[in-house]
Amino acid sequence: MGEPTRPFEDGAKFNPYHDEIGRFTNADGATAPSGDHTRVAQARRPSSTVRIGGEPVEATPAEIMRLSNATSAANAATARVREIDPNWRPSPQMYESVEGAILAREAEAREAEARFQELRRDAIPNTSPGWGANRLGKELRDHGYVYQGPARSPGEVYKNDETGEQVRIMRRPLSGPSRNETPQKFYNENYYRYRPADDQPWGAAITIPDKH
Repeated sequence: MGEPTRPFEDGAKFNPYHDEIGRFTNADGATAPSGDHTRVAQARRPSSTVRIGGEPVEATPAEIMRLSNATSAANAATARVREIDPNWRPSPQMYESVEGAILAREAEAREAEARFQELRRDAIPNTSPGWGANRLGKELRDHGYVYQGPARSPGEVYKNDETGEQVRIMRRPLSGPSRNETPQKFYNENYYRYRPADDQPWGAAITIPDKH
């Protein structure tokens, strides 16, 4: 038979794994040298990992939440732009940390918002970029625009006699774009141009999504 089990004596340490405050020890109970980079278990903050450049990087729950929110915002802003300009991409970003990834996603969202505002600069006020040609024509008629006749190029002209606003809904050109043409003429099957009054210039072409 083996030796009888003895109760722990006062001051005894749970050996060989760690002492009573969580420090790792050697087999004889001596505290492991600091060169082992061991930490007190109670002092560790909760963390997980995310992948940055294909590599796992430690991140706190707060950082992970911020990165998730920034990524969602950037994706939504980019999708809104691509509904108008399907080939648009945000500028590439370089980063090596979680904080860098968060800042990169925030920069993408700002860039996408700026691009969206640029694309919609000459849009008809209070219209949606998601309206197709049929929906746009219906909304114009519902808001006082009246069909004036065909445009010089394939398309039609609408005018609001009360406000003087005019809209030309046009078909995509068969060739181009030339160096001086607005690319939005060629994003989808139709585009429009708007001017707020007879004495105002026509705005740049605004693409119309290919849907009803």
